[in-house]
Amino acid sequence: MSLEYYPLITSALYSAISTYGKDRTSLRVFAQDLIASLNRKGVIPNEEVEEALNSAYEYIDREIYGSSSQREREEPRRYGQPRTEEERLERHYERYGTTELPPRGTGLQESSVSQTPTSISLSKQREFERKLLEAKSRPPPYCPICHQPMKRVIGNVYQCPRHPTQTTTIG
Repeated sequence: MSLEYYPLITSALYSAISTYGKDRTSLRVFAQDLIASLNRKGVIPNEEVEEALNSAYEYIDREIYGSSSQREREEPRRYGQPRTEEERLERHYERYGTTELPPRGTGLQESSVSQTPTSISLSKQREFERKLLEAKSRPPPYCPICHQPMKRVIGNVYQCPRHPTQTTTIG
């Protein structure tokens, strides 16, 4: 059975991916609940539930990873064994379409999501600490309606306790 026979499932999965994002676990739970509900209502016969679930999982993987077998095609990480120049060249050409290889290690630098404490320069760290101290020592702003001091919500965001719609940011 293919999901093309059940456009309702495909539409619901598409909507769930748009709503939940690409959280694979949530999407799989959604698919299980959806197919179980359709089975209880008699839309999907008992014999086709397993096949419908597998088709739904494949659809989710296709939407998240680009194809259902892309994760399987990915080579497992080889800890402590760097790629050879030929492997690097082949992979670089597949991804970027050029044969000019960048120096080793630059891909890791570009894909780094957050900076480690050691990579932050001392001047940036001191500047951050100075701004934090300034923000803490600054008196809170006052509500433009009742002229009462506003309470800190988080960071530099303040909110009036009597008028919750009144918020302001300092800094």
